[in-house]
Amino acid sequence: MKKILLISLFLIVHFLLVAQIKCTVKGKLINYPDCKEIAILKSGADLGFGDRVTAEVKNGGFEVTFETDYIQIYEIVIQRRPGSWQTESFCGINGTVEIQMDEKDWSNSFAIGGNENEKISAKRRYMVELLKKYSIHELYGKSNSFSNEQKHSVAGLQLWKDLRAAKAGVEKDKLYRKRDVMIESGEMYTPEYNQLMAQIDSLHTIMAKEENEYDKKHPSLHEFSRLKDNLRSFKSFKEDYYKGDDCPLQYLEGLFKYLSKAYPKHPYKTQCQELLKALRWIEAGKYIDFTAPDLDGNLVKLSSEIKGKVAIIDLWASWCGPCRRKSISYIPIYDEYKEKGFTIVGVAKEFKNDNAMRKAIEKDGYPWTNLIELDGKNGIWEKYGVSNGAGATFLVDKNGKILATNPTADEIRKILEEKL
Repeated sequence: MKKILLISLFLIVHFLLVAQIKCTVKGKLINYPDCKEIAILKSGADLGFGDRVTAEVKNGGFEVTFETDYIQIYEIVIQRRPGSWQTESFCGINGTVEIQMDEKDWSNSFAIGGNENEKISAKRRYMVELLKKYSIHELYGKSNSFSNEQKHSVAGLQLWKDLRAAKAGVEKDKLYRKRDVMIESGEMYTPEYNQLMAQIDSLHTIMAKEENEYDKKHPSLHEFSRLKDNLRSFKSFKEDYYKGDDCPLQYLEGLFKYLSKAYPKHPYKTQCQELLKALRWIEAGKYIDFTAPDLDGNLVKLSSEIKGKVAIIDLWASWCGPCRRKSISYIPIYDEYKEKGFTIVGVAKEFKNDNAMRKAIEKDGYPWTNLIELDGKNGIWEKYGVSNGAGATFLVDKNGKILATNPTADEIRKILEEKL
């Protein structure tokens, strides 16, 4: 009995310590003359919709106090100009954190307060030296000195001309897809510019390996948070940021092993485990099952809707124009093949309520089942490795194998002609 009471007392004390973290942030902003307010969000939260704490900036300084469930990583967000943001990471501790942000000198920014914030500052100092070692800034400066004619090929210049002339809609979306293909093939830019960017990419690969070794030797909650964010936006990480030689998922799994050993009881461990489990399925070419409500509040399981059919899983949002245009382009295909073993299930990522989603469905005329992912409650976007600010579509066969990701209407039609 005595042992049980001691365990119970320990659990109560532990709960109180975890649940009552009170963090005060004292900040100084340098070279931000127009900044009137800052926002603090949990790392990885959506800048447009995530829960936040705000503070007024007076004479280049601010102070704000907030409470959190456990020690974790946050971002201070400053709007430099419309559409342009700058962030600074810090660890929300039970105590005071002093932060300085310098618009013109990244090396003059820091966070002080607690061991985890010292790790963040130490990593910053390391990265500053690493950038100097490989002269990355000089190479980017050289790339920025290229004029449009020096940078873009004849075909690339024509494409930008076409993009400027095109109106927003399907035609512009096609041009952006063409741009991506041309960048991948090297046709978008001149040989001189391609050579310079290849040099930069090569150095980034070398730096990534050195940074990876540093992270293994100096595990931190900040790196654990970055790992979680990269897993949540795996598609973007794999396509836009990863420069390594091995499989990007294996690279992240390797980091997870080191970080989970350093922080075996932190919630980041469980969160990353769930994301890794889902991504292994996606990378193996299998869709992830989930349950989400329809607009009548009925819970619908995805597998029950697509069982025995070739199907499109359409992750979209009322505020995502390209997503909606793509969904609209699927309507004729749905009407043609819905009686032949084809279906579409839409899932809209919305915030606060479903009002905008209802209006979008009414305006666009989607005839298929649509579910709602409200405030990210089911983690569907994370399970599919899609970033908060984007959508994605997955074409799966009758056995649940993913046949294509983000296919065009023409590509879907071609596959359906073969499969059905």
